[in-house]
Amino acid sequence: MSHRFPNIEYKASSVVSDFGSPTPNQEDASSQEVSEESPIDREVDNVDILNRLTIAKNVYRLRKSKRLSQKDLAQKAGISLKELINLEKGVNKPLYRTFENIAKALEVNLPVIIRPVKPLKRVRFRATKKMCKSSRTLLAIDKENLLAEVSNWLSDFCFLEELLNDNTEFKLNSVLNNQDLSDPHQLIAAAKDCRKKLNLQPHEPIYNLGGLLESAGVKIGLRPIFIKDFFGLSVGIEDGGPAIIVNARDNISIERRIFTTAHELAHLIFHFAALDVERLEESDEEEKIANFFASHFLMPNEAFLDVWGQTSGDRLIARTFSVKRIFRVSYKTVLNRLVENKLADKETIWWLFNQEYKRSYGDSLKYNQEPAPLDSDQEPFELTTFDFREDRLRLLTRQAVENHEISFGRGAEILGLNIEEMRELSASWNLQVWDNLG
Repeated sequence: MSHRFPNIEYKASSVVSDFGSPTPNQEDASSQEVSEESPIDREVDNVDILNRLTIAKNVYRLRKSKRLSQKDLAQKAGISLKELINLEKGVNKPLYRTFENIAKALEVNLPVIIRPVKPLKRVRFRATKKMCKSSRTLLAIDKENLLAEVSNWLSDFCFLEELLNDNTEFKLNSVLNNQDLSDPHQLIAAAKDCRKKLNLQPHEPIYNLGGLLESAGVKIGLRPIFIKDFFGLSVGIEDGGPAIIVNARDNISIERRIFTTAHELAHLIFHFAALDVERLEESDEEEKIANFFASHFLMPNEAFLDVWGQTSGDRLIARTFSVKRIFRVSYKTVLNRLVENKLADKETIWWLFNQEYKRSYGDSLKYNQEPAPLDSDQEPFELTTFDFREDRLRLLTRQAVENHEISFGRGAEILGLNIEEMRELSASWNLQVWDNLG
């Protein structure tokens, strides 16, 4: 017996209003123009129509992000092309089985298709390079889909905080006050002030940046993002933040993810007025400020000089690896700090480092590679995923599930897990009896 999808009451304000739907005669929306007038832009008079239009927008967005034509998705989902076209226009009410098939074809959970997406406005999303028109079109598609994922993630996060009455105030919004951002000394002072507010000692390395910032009211999200030269974004308080999303693709080192987090923190503190989802081009000055702050926040200069001096009898490559391992930064951050302190010439230090590395390991470093020795008997110098994680959302979800505030399935949905993965996680929770020991 077939079942139709039940009505779900959503407010009209929850639906994004910039969705373009294909025209009735379209057979391949990915190669033709989208009609200027969209069903989602028209007034809706009842909840049932609104649900259909929400679903239409989500299916269209997800299909475009997967680079699938309407014909491709219809074939993968085992439905007719006409049925998909009508669904993306919101003019019919498909069977529940159809939704399941489409979700499977798009490789997403069913709730991703049916829930409305709250539009984000106070977001820092920047492209690092100038792009051609076709690249910008693809970026716009990827950006819309990423922001939808972030919006849903933030909605779930804020829902759990409110449900459990466990909100954490942002503790770092008064770090800067009236300091001059063009003055490196004042930026260093701001980094020190930030560390002080986080109860860090002046020379103390940061061993758990994600947990540290979450305790200061910053939501941290790690997810693989397949956008070229994209490392992270930040979201303002008005949209459920402050939040930092970090690209966790396999080819992005943990050191880079940590630095990106500190970099985006600088934007949240210093450039909150520039959090604008419509703004795409980077500001070189803002990037320079964020990089400088991140470097001194993660690796205070006095502590760096102490460690560097303690290793003065060793080779450049060994000293660099020692410092980078202690402060959990990239080797590039270490070499740049040597230049900043006038302990080395920029061109010379990079040439010497690369020469030593090649002699030691028989190969040159690739641009985005963090060095790790080839000898398995030596300690690796590349950090692992366990060195940088986000914890608060999992903790809130566990509390809500164990307190029966939300269902097991809802917990899986929030964490982006299937039921089997959620069962495994829950079993691990139950084994951790020491969590309740005090």
